Amino acid sequence: MRIVDCGLRIVDCGLWIADFRLGNGIRTVTFNSQSAIHNPKSEIPVEIEVGCGNGRYLRRAAGERPGHLFIGIERSLSYARKAQERMVKYGVGNVRIVRADASCFLAERIAPESVHTLHVYFTDPWPKNRHAKRRLFQTPFFETIHRILRPGGQVFIKVDLYWYFEEIFCRFEQSPWFTVAACGMETDPDRDLCEITGFEHKALVKKGAVFTLVVERSAEC
Repeated sequence: MRIVDCGLRIVDCGLWIADFRLGNGIRTVTFNSQSAIHNPKSEIPVEIEVGCGNGRYLRRAAGERPGHLFIGIERSLSYARKAQERMVKYGVGNVRIVRADASCFLAERIAPESVHTLHVYFTDPWPKNRHAKRRLFQTPFFETIHRILRPGGQVFIKVDLYWYFEEIFCRFEQSPWFTVAACGMETDPDRDLCEITGFEHKALVKKGAVFTLVVERSAEC
């Protein structure tokens, strides 16, 4: 397993997860394939962003909710490094960055009913029909998020294609595990850039709309 050290440690998903304490050095936590990252009995709310990119959203959210622990999952090493550098630059201490495939990481490394909120923004829609099976919101992913979310836990979703939004919405609406709490459309490209990701700003400028969805895990399922 190759460990990439770039100030804070960003590593592949097999045996390591990045953990840091600014001003107190670097602490790296190790676990084996049978271990889960988070103790579901912990009272600290855990929020996970799938595809955290350069960490713009994580940096803002972590500042707004300092009592929460944020985990950013990013497959691209270059973007994971950028996210790490952003956290260091702004002195953010309640974020962990993990370089991994999100589907595998959530399914294999997160304890049941341990996640307060899941953020999934602008995942690849794989628009060609022959690639449809590569889309994130498939049955295995629904099973995973149902397992890791606490009862009443929420999933926040944003996409920039209406047909993809509709597909995701219908899947959640038909699922007995989730309840659609809210949905909507954003159209203002002139919002404060600190409030939105770079990808979201480009989508608003080029496509004129971003579609949002909030779902909750049913408490009785």
